[in-house]
Amino acid sequence: MCGSGVVYDPVFDGERLLFGVSGLLFQRNVLMYDRKTHSLWSQLGVQAVTGPMAGRRLDVLPMTHTTWGEWKRRHPRTLVLSFETGYRRDYRRDPYSDMNRRRREAVAVFVGSEIRLYPLRELARADGGVADRIDGLSVQLHYEEKERALRVENEDGERVRHFVAFLADLEVFYPEAEVYSFQKESR
Repeated sequence: MCGSGVVYDPVFDGERLLFGVSGLLFQRNVLMYDRKTHSLWSQLGVQAVTGPMAGRRLDVLPMTHTTWGEWKRRHPRTLVLSFETGYRRDYRRDPYSDMNRRRREAVAVFVGSEIRLYPLRELARADGGVADRIDGLSVQLHYEEKERALRVENEDGERVRHFVAFLADLEVFYPEAEVYSFQKESR
């Protein structure tokens, strides 16, 4: 389980902000901070919640959701951070494991002013992908469960803004968002 997979554009007003993890939670989700203003940023809310940048939104960038093995096969020169940081800390231990939450992953898709949530389990049930219409835009979602590969694109094959997180957490941040449920067509 990955939990969250969000990629942001860190450039504001032509300046790149550097982010760190605060260790704090907001609505059961990680708060980041920027090292310039020390504003706290909601990972799933994609905006600053306190500090001089409060209310500013992060632009979500396209991402690839897949397994490490598949990524490494496609991009063999990729480097990753090591758990050997020089600090005495068990990075393999989940500090939030005692929190009571459902750990079902879902993808949040953002089109215009509309947000829709698609549980990955439901996408896996839909052989051949899911075609949907969000805020007037035709969207295709393709999820291959074995490879954990996810693509979200419009009818022209362009990526649509999205990220993956736990469904329960997404429902807290986006309570009005419709949650997709696969309905097998009867013939």
